[in-house]
Amino acid sequence: MAPMAQRQQLIRADFEEPLPTLGMSERLATLQNKAEKYLAECDVLILEDYDKGVIDEPAALLAAANQAGVKTVVDPKMKALSTYRGASIIKPNEKEFQYNVGAEVSGERLSQEASRLCEELGFAGLVVTRGSDGMEVCSPDETRHIPARPVEVYDVTGAGDTTVAALAIGVALDWSLFEAAQVANVAASIAVSKSGTSPVTAPEVNRALSLRRHSQGMMERDELTREIDIARQAGERIVFTNGCFDLLHAGHVTYLEEAAALGDRLVVAINDDASVTKLKGKGRPVIPVEGRSRVLLGLGCVDWVVSFTEDTPIPLLQL
Repeated sequence: MAPMAQRQQLIRADFEEPLPTLGMSERLATLQNKAEKYLAECDVLILEDYDKGVIDEPAALLAAANQAGVKTVVDPKMKALSTYRGASIIKPNEKEFQYNVGAEVSGERLSQEASRLCEELGFAGLVVTRGSDGMEVCSPDETRHIPARPVEVYDVTGAGDTTVAALAIGVALDWSLFEAAQVANVAASIAVSKSGTSPVTAPEVNRALSLRRHSQGMMERDELTREIDIARQAGERIVFTNGCFDLLHAGHVTYLEEAAALGDRLVVAINDDASVTKLKGKGRPVIPVEGRSRVLLGLGCVDWVVSFTEDTPIPLLQL
């Protein structure tokens, strides 16, 4: 039951009965056999665990996929992530992630815990979905944040399914995990803007990507050059500025807003931590580069942030 008002879901109540145990082992064996039969034709196997008993023990499915050279993407439930040991990509939500690390985590601690889980359990990547706070895209080496897209939310039913499906498509196409998560983030925003459980189509995703104001985020240099090329092809004007931004104040905000008004996209280059220490002295920066980047990206006027270690941003400008 999900009563609605003005297309928005007011409350959801699920009434369920447990799966009958009689014949369960035979049904699971049939599922395993079917999965193994079709793995040869697949690029990716998705395990969508609703915690109803069907894949309480996914080890055999994961092992079969790994043996067949098929990547796996898992949407887990509130259970130990070690249950899915050996999965390629795993997508817990924030509560499920916190359940596994035993505490509420964010920032550097989240990155550390995610890296630990990837290393211990053999995951190539881990994507933590955080609702209106976006996504944390984690690999054994780094964690990157993707902000949530601003949309009118009508119904969150199916958002997780949509996210994991889009992630799997990206994985199948050999995109980087961050690229796949960016598209999954867009697909999920379309899903929650619909009333009821509705599919998200490829044309809808393509349209949202083409209409997006920007792919906001902290960029590596090669990523930034690609985004700038796309923006220029669309006839957009790029504005560039730089600084340490260690202690952000109202003057910075005004200056960045004025810079953004000079064009269509604003690139902010920030000194990395070592560069700030060299310029400002011992005890600086007060805020590490990741924190400074997130604060800047919280301003609506900033499109992309890129860090640099050189004494000046001239190499970036030349690029």
